[in-house]
Amino acid sequence: GERPFQCTLCEKAFNQKSALKVHMKRHTGERPYKCDYCAMGFTQKSNMKLHMKRAHGYTGTCHSGTAMSTDEGRNPYVLLGE
Repeated sequence: GERPFQCTLCEKAFNQKSALKVHMKRHTGERPYKCDYCAMGFTQKSNMKLHMKRAHGYTGTCHSGTAMSTDEGRNPYVLLGE
């Protein structure tokens, strides 16, 4: 298929602009998504969530069984307003 989005720093090309944007983080070293447990950085939120699940047993639910959000930099076990 056609890959019109070319990296200016290497030979890689992509079919979506968003994929090129993620790829560019490899060159810049940018890792904006940080693990809530160990602060390891990731270029993609999905990779951070997978790490949290595999390395730390994070399930995405609190003790009451309701789903929780994991905003960047916030410990999922801290409940605000209680």
